[in-house]
Amino acid sequence: MSLLLLTKLYPNEIFTADAIAIDAPTLTPQTISPRRSKERNRVAYPDNRFQIRKTKSSDIDAISSMLAMASTTSNDIKLNNWKHRIKYIGIKSSLEKQLHHRWSAIEEGTRIMSRFKNEYSTKYEQYGIEECLLDSEMTCHLLWSNDMFRDKVKSAVTVSSERNAWEGHNFNYTPPSVALFNHIMITVVQKCNNREDVVGFCELAWLPRPRSHESSNEECAPSIVNLITSPMHRRRGIASKLIDVASRYASTQWSNSDTRCSNGRNGDIGLYVHPENKSAFDLYLMKGFQVTAENEDGLLYMTRAS
Repeated sequence: MSLLLLTKLYPNEIFTADAIAIDAPTLTPQTISPRRSKERNRVAYPDNRFQIRKTKSSDIDAISSMLAMASTTSNDIKLNNWKHRIKYIGIKSSLEKQLHHRWSAIEEGTRIMSRFKNEYSTKYEQYGIEECLLDSEMTCHLLWSNDMFRDKVKSAVTVSSERNAWEGHNFNYTPPSVALFNHIMITVVQKCNNREDVVGFCELAWLPRPRSHESSNEECAPSIVNLITSPMHRRRGIASKLIDVASRYASTQWSNSDTRCSNGRNGDIGLYVHPENKSAFDLYLMKGFQVTAENEDGLLYMTRAS
């Protein structure tokens, strides 16, 4: 099955997101009607609708701010303000650097595949071939032969503080599976007075599952990472919609893209959550996720069929 065949999502799917190793559909951004809130102190906006689109470089400052605040506020509430601020700045700087490196690698991979299709489309059309198809091995070699892309991926992996499927890989060799390139970044924005405010974000990546007692082999699966919404825009269904978008993207674009997934779990999507993060845990349960394992860091691994 070709990973570069232009596939279509369900007819009602209208968000835009790009992955590295596949040519993602370019569709009309989706508008989300927010849920009504009973909170009286919520800020009112002239246009109370949200839009899902692929992440832009200009989004990353706001995204890293939201993630850093979520990482520090609950744990450091008893600290003095200046200590809290210093820790917040350090975390934000680290997250911003990691996100920029990942975004840069995704964009470079997308440009490479777009250039390839544009350059060779004429040659294929003259033979009556509508699509230029590549198998997984050819795709890996095409991407990995580009020095700039290879350097960007290596940089993204090197600065990452999170577990990823690239751990232990020798960057002098072509990756064993095109699935390692699977990574998208999705942003939710609210448009107000010709300005876009970032109010939600998540990543969908190919991550290792926790090792099971039955097998020492490490399997990988599509996983939701860094799901976050702005504190002022919570309880409006934004996180729930991001989960739905990520799940549908994984099931339609990444299905069976890695032979290391086994035990009939190719259709699963996973995520890691801290057991003390009750609000996130409850949301995942409501969305159909179930705890299937616990990793060495004490994080719960939850999965559901995508």
